[in-house]
Amino acid sequence: MDVAMKTLVFAFLLTFVIERSSAVECYTCTSVSTADSDTCANPVDGTTLTTTCAGECQTTFTYLSNSITSVTRACVLTCIESDPMSGLGGDTDCCSTDKCNSESVSSQGDGDGDDGDSCYSCTWPLEDNCKIPDDTTRTCSGSKCSKTTVHNGDDLTSVTRACNAACSTSDIDFFGVKTETACCEGDKCNNAVYSVVSFVALFMSFIAAIYHTAL
Repeated sequence: MDVAMKTLVFAFLLTFVIERSSAVECYTCTSVSTADSDTCANPVDGTTLTTTCAGECQTTFTYLSNSITSVTRACVLTCIESDPMSGLGGDTDCCSTDKCNSESVSSQGDGDGDDGDSCYSCTWPLEDNCKIPDDTTRTCSGSKCSKTTVHNGDDLTSVTRACNAACSTSDIDFFGVKTETACCEGDKCNNAVYSVVSFVALFMSFIAAIYHTAL
């Protein structure tokens, strides 16, 4: 067997092992019934259909006027969580262990958006109590809390706190304007006060330390 063939076989076996090691078994079904006896609304091990895939388990409860109208369970490559807004839309949950998408219809809320964490929801400088949150700062409910700060050089120009169905941490520097977004989970966890330490100040402190050490 030549080198090229050995490499091809090795790559195939490696792919097979990775796929098997990351495979997850999920309940897979769709139902417009919310009755306790429905095996999709309330999965039953050994009865409800399952599928194995190299991805995540997903459950989506669809709401209309604060009531669940259907449930879909699936095995997907990539799962994105979402929340219903004011009792309307889809509530999607993701997980990554075998048959983890088993939450029943009866365990769900009414889709009014109050089932998540309480997060600060405001923008500074439009709101003075947003730069340093206090008891008067507005709040909202969501799966994840976020805080976004914008700096122009060393100067803070804005702070935005919000609640989100999904959140991605980012750090973007565009010609000296730096936008940073931090995500967290927990009641009012996006309460951190911004902190900026000037590079010049750090450099001067370093020089001063060396100077004093040399004396």
